[in-house]
Amino acid sequence: MAKLIFMDADNLSDKLVVMVNDYSFSSAATKEIRIFFNIPYEDGKLGTLFQNLYMSLSSQFPNHYFPNYKNQKSLRQIVLDEIGSNSPANADKKYCHHIKRLGVTANGKHMRRSAYNSQKTQLLRPSLFNYFCKDKSLSFCFYDDPNIERNDTQIINYFSSNKGINV
Repeated sequence: MAKLIFMDADNLSDKLVVMVNDYSFSSAATKEIRIFFNIPYEDGKLGTLFQNLYMSLSSQFPNHYFPNYKNQKSLRQIVLDEIGSNSPANADKKYCHHIKRLGVTANGKHMRRSAYNSQKTQLLRPSLFNYFCKDKSLSFCFYDDPNIERNDTQIINYFSSNKGINV
């Protein structure tokens, strides 16, 4: 299950939020989608329309952000606000200071980086994320103080010298 947010490219405050799984939108969303995209209702034809939409979306999901988008700053802030709504205590923390290796749970399973932490890092520090993205046992640590932010080289060197242990 995932949340999709459609935004009007000319008015980013005009948005539609729908839940979707691998096969379809939530049943309540089909009418909202028709209205948002100004799709006229035609009896017996919506099934084909939405099936084509599902297939198209499933093959078109972006796996990165588009740096040349005309409203990139606004879009970036909207995405940050949206992912921050899932973790309000961390919403204002935008300055990456270090990376830490996550520990193990009480039952011996390795902890994994949260989807929130991955999404935030992909948006705020894409090159750093790409460098460490495959190791899901690493978490990127953000703070609300811009004075303690480190560049990628500093973070990598700090991580290497401390073997991933936060000291």
